[in-house]
Amino acid sequence: MLTMSLPASAEITNINTSQVLAGGQLNGYAIRSDGTVWSWGYNTDGQLGNDTTVQSNVPVQVIGLTGVTSIAGGYSSGYALKSDGTVWSWGENDYGQLGNDTTVQSNVPVQVIGLTGVTSIAGGHYSGYALKTDGTVWSWGRNNYGQLGNDTTVQSNVPVQVIGLTGVTSIAGGGFVGYALKSDGTVWSWGYNDYGGLGNDTTVQSNVPVQVIGLTGVTSIAGGFDNCLALKSDGTVWSWGNNLFGELGNNTTVQSNVPVQVIGLTGVTSIARGDHSGYAIKSDGTVWSWGNNSNGQLGNNSDIDSHIPVQVYNFSGIAIPSSPTVLQVSNIATNFIELSWSTSSGATGYHVKRATATGGPYTTISASVTTPNYIDTTVTNGTTYYYVVTAVSTNGESGNSNEVNATPTEAVTPPVATGNKAILEITMTTGSIKEFDLTAEELQDFITWYDGRSNGAAKAYYIFTKKNNIKPFLDRKEYIAFDKISSFEVKDYNE
Repeated sequence: MLTMSLPASAEITNINTSQVLAGGQLNGYAIRSDGTVWSWGYNTDGQLGNDTTVQSNVPVQVIGLTGVTSIAGGYSSGYALKSDGTVWSWGENDYGQLGNDTTVQSNVPVQVIGLTGVTSIAGGHYSGYALKTDGTVWSWGRNNYGQLGNDTTVQSNVPVQVIGLTGVTSIAGGGFVGYALKSDGTVWSWGYNDYGGLGNDTTVQSNVPVQVIGLTGVTSIAGGFDNCLALKSDGTVWSWGNNLFGELGNNTTVQSNVPVQVIGLTGVTSIARGDHSGYAIKSDGTVWSWGNNSNGQLGNNSDIDSHIPVQVYNFSGIAIPSSPTVLQVSNIATNFIELSWSTSSGATGYHVKRATATGGPYTTISASVTTPNYIDTTVTNGTTYYYVVTAVSTNGESGNSNEVNATPTEAVTPPVATGNKAILEITMTTGSIKEFDLTAEELQDFITWYDGRSNGAAKAYYIFTKKNNIKPFLDRKEYIAFDKISSFEVKDYNE
């Protein structure tokens, strides 16, 4: 679930003194500096904690909570840690995720049973996690994938201890996974693993904690639905698990069962994870995001997924350029493809990116384009290429444009007529054969058109004027589409 410190320049209506934000599935939470908790969004299961099930489009106060120091969101439930070390919860409770020894929904906070001395909390899908001062981890709620880490798959309506974990300094919840960071900088995980979210180079679920392979020097972790992020002391970010939307940030959409480095991120001070998107704050105050962007969750003025980090609009109001639109192939010929697109407001240049499969991963082939057009001459005839363009300025880089594709082809050497007439036989893509009796000049007109269309310069069709069986018509014309022609044969003769 997503939790982040709120930059000083950001403001949410009614809670401009908030210090910490957390996200549930379809709602948000914030702690004010006075220790109260506020919530907004979806509320069918009472997850706003205001004793109603009515959605709110503006923040409302969670009833009865004061002295709160930390918050976390579950799928349809909220969690709060108070300064006295107790944990409180509200919302959906079908799987005992409120931890109060019932499965009854609560529209107001109830205390999680038996927990004291808690220093940190986290929410998963239908489960909760707590870290105690003694470095042990406790969990409650749904356990169908072993996400409680107690070597069973039996749901628990009250907290149970995660087996074998001591010296833990930080915890995070995924969809059906738990994560723990130990004081030695190693990361441990347990639960669902179909997409490698445990990071132990397998796809086998584990009902007890296993070590994430190859990670040391980790200072922070953040769990997504079936993937995780880790921030290292050198300011780099690492990720593993599902990668359907590019949420690993390594310029692929291939899942990884072990940690891989998020491309291009250094100097990172904070991380957060959505279900299929990643977020990072750098030491210069900029915010970066990557992964699923179907609803604009990357915050880069686009709704196109990004497989590498892109900059979120600056919180101070200085915007990165808008994404280029109307990218199109304006010309295609032997050994080159020409692109054009609309200009982007605020852009000082453009990056042209290319892939050999739809959706990428894309490689930047030019980072110095200053006009809204580009000719790619580094192509191989017969290969299909997929292109996107981004706009750049000193404030950052936009999201991707729409994708276009093109396939350059070898130039056709036109046949030379040797007689004064010819039979032109055209084999269509359907297998049928069209036959035309032409003069040498008419044949040359067809060949000139075909050669021009091969280079993208002529019309998409050719018109043959028929000379026989005209009556009772004024004339007869047959239109042949270029992309329906498989081959043609010329048989010269003299008349």
